[in-house]
Amino acid sequence: MLSRVVSLLLVAFIGAEAASAEGAVRAIWAVNDGEKVKRDDRQHPARAGNSVWDGRRVRLFGARNEIVAVQVIVEADRRGITRLTLALPHLRASSGDRITYRAPALDPTDSVDRPIQIFIEHYMYVAMPSHADWIYTRGSPAAPRDPTGWKPVQLVPEHARSDRGGLPIGVRPNENQAIWIEIYTGRDRPAGTYRGTIDINADGRTHRLPIELELFDFALPDENSIHAMVY
Repeated sequence: MLSRVVSLLLVAFIGAEAASAEGAVRAIWAVNDGEKVKRDDRQHPARAGNSVWDGRRVRLFGARNEIVAVQVIVEADRRGITRLTLALPHLRASSGDRITYRAPALDPTDSVDRPIQIFIEHYMYVAMPSHADWIYTRGSPAAPRDPTGWKPVQLVPEHARSDRGGLPIGVRPNENQAIWIEIYTGRDRPAGTYRGTIDINADGRTHRLPIELELFDFALPDENSIHAMVY
């Protein structure tokens, strides 16, 4: 009888541990590089789908010699996440051509031969709307709809020390953490669809997101053909 009770307690303990590991992540989704998702926004309208996210996979497109980017949003549940990491080892076309990740050098500005780069987004609390009246008038249709709160403002290289914002990073309970993935398509890479898997590890449990990059059969020039500024 005693051994049965001990066995039941052991099973219950293991089950609780597994539930805790599984429950650390409430949801994972992606959004394009032009959107700002606040740290505490749990009902963002792009969550269900947007230009790079169909609810199941990340889909990007670009020309040769272009940099494209996507934000992966990890939502922690009420337990929070102690150690969050993300990796994108490569993107591969059916022809066998690859866009391959290479670990960063000590110098964070050295991006040579690093077509895939990963940054952690950090947040700043904006307490009051901007008074930049040379850009827009407060209260007008041109003004931001949601100008205050915890806004993503900094991109920290993945290999920064963890106490300076690099990976692994913790996520507080019931909050979001955005991770920025940047991909350089290269000048001479063959056109086609490049596929890969984004691996997100939260406290030892791995979640995988499929990613596709459609590379068009033309290249962007190194220099701008028109110089313009748009607010």
